[in-house]
Amino acid sequence: MVIAWLVAQVLQLVFESFGTPDWVMKTVLVLLATGIPFVLFFAWAFEMTPEGLKRESEVDRSQSITPQTGRKLNNVITGILVLALGYFIVDKFVLDAARDAEMIEAAKQEVVEQSEVSATDTGLPVTQEADKSIAVLPFVNMSGDQENEYFSDGLTEELLNSLARIKELKVTGRTSSFAFKGNNTDLREIGQTLGVAHILEGSVRKAQNRVRITAQLVKTDDGYHMWSDTFDRELDDIFAIQEEIATRVAKALSSTLLGDSGGKLVHMGTNNTQAYEAYLRGRYLFIRNPDDAQVQAEADQLFSQALDLDPGFTLAWFGRFNVLSYRQRAGSIDYKDGATQMRQLADKMVEMDPDLSESYLASTRVSLVEMNWPKAEAAINRALLLNPGSSDVLSARSTLFAILNRNEEALEYAIKAQARDPLDIASLAGLAGMYETVGRCEDAKEIVTRALSLVPDASRFRGRLAHCWRRHHAAYEKAIDLYQQEPLGFIRLTGLAISYDKLGQKDKAQQYLDELIASEGVQASYQHAEIYAQWGDQEKALDALELAWDIGDAGIILLKRDTDLDPIRDQPRFISMMEKWEDPSKR
Repeated sequence: MVIAWLVAQVLQLVFESFGTPDWVMKTVLVLLATGIPFVLFFAWAFEMTPEGLKRESEVDRSQSITPQTGRKLNNVITGILVLALGYFIVDKFVLDAARDAEMIEAAKQEVVEQSEVSATDTGLPVTQEADKSIAVLPFVNMSGDQENEYFSDGLTEELLNSLARIKELKVTGRTSSFAFKGNNTDLREIGQTLGVAHILEGSVRKAQNRVRITAQLVKTDDGYHMWSDTFDRELDDIFAIQEEIATRVAKALSSTLLGDSGGKLVHMGTNNTQAYEAYLRGRYLFIRNPDDAQVQAEADQLFSQALDLDPGFTLAWFGRFNVLSYRQRAGSIDYKDGATQMRQLADKMVEMDPDLSESYLASTRVSLVEMNWPKAEAAINRALLLNPGSSDVLSARSTLFAILNRNEEALEYAIKAQARDPLDIASLAGLAGMYETVGRCEDAKEIVTRALSLVPDASRFRGRLAHCWRRHHAAYEKAIDLYQQEPLGFIRLTGLAISYDKLGQKDKAQQYLDELIASEGVQASYQHAEIYAQWGDQEKALDALELAWDIGDAGIILLKRDTDLDPIRDQPRFISMMEKWEDPSKR
């Protein structure tokens, strides 16, 4: 047993040095343990004699030399124990210490690497990232009038946007901050959830033309109040109040963290308080359900009301642009007419306010619709320069890179956007889409699970995960299960038509294509092309794709990256279309 123990210890050291698989050492231990009963049996049944090994029953006890061999065996055992003890001392105080030092160093290196990854994701230096972060929680409406909710929410958003203009400061996005609205969650828990070191919170009491705003800046690790104040003002001074609060917060942080933030933080946009109120009401309404046609109409009316009061209010124009963009991408208005109107609005905004990031977000979006890639990249670069902390800007940059098939850059900015607004469904959708694009299905599954825990009926997430399993792993049955749960009809029906065809169930595949045609008509021409391409019907696929191009189908911007179209990429008609897609001058 002593020899077996010593052999096991030595072999373990040897095997570790050579990287031998674990099963080898396990096999050795099993063999050593199996041998012990045989050793005991032979020691009991046989005896060493001068004539050699004999059965114990055949040896005359008066002639036995057991005492002599016992003494020799004792000496051997003693020697082995000394060797074992020596090995134990060396292992404990020399080898073990060296291993511990290596493990500690490896652990330190892993922490550094993880910190570097986190810093890369947020674009801030490793050592200062944690401290230079803040979330602006929704200011509480204390007016006793639910109608004034838009005002407290609007103030919160403007302060959030103002602080996001500070390059050195990581500001959590709107969706993540507003996730805690109405909850009495401990600030330390919120800080841990959002990954921020500071929180700005407060309340608003509005009565007629007067407003009282309280604000306080709190450290999330210990609840320490760094700064707090109360502002009593006429409503005409609301812009000055926003500027004052944002500046005071920046100064409270800058004493130890930021340095001089420089410049004005609040972009007022208008001096007309009634126009500002109409804009806040429209934004409050639209942002909660932008796909609903009735909401679009009501929000657009409020934005128009703001512009009647102040035609130079650029943010109100941006509100109208967003309504128009959602209508155009949904096909509820003519694709091409919608794109023309979007271009007119975007150009108007850039001319009116060239220092507003939203002007260039609008220009980026319409340039994508127009497939003018250089113009889109120039616009988003300008937006990033003006507002580097905006998750909307980071997401838009990721979208552009993804469309251009620049997947590494697209994934980088998708991660940054999600880090800025970790509870934002749009940012999560962008990141899930990028993981699907590069085939990282388990990572995509994690993001999808997180998103659905926030919004269980959210669309596109199950479809994106289904795409990943289908396109990268040919896991068609797993994909079908996810497609069946996808709320968005054209994604669900397209995925099912392709997946069932891959399984050889042609009738079922045709059934889902027929349903797609019946429900969406020519508006889903791009999806028809994907299905026919995967079915191997190249002529029908190319016909559908050319129709999608002619009507300005929003899906056509995905032409370069869509792997469902791979079966027709070598066709002359597709190559010709791709040349026009890549070079606006050839259209």
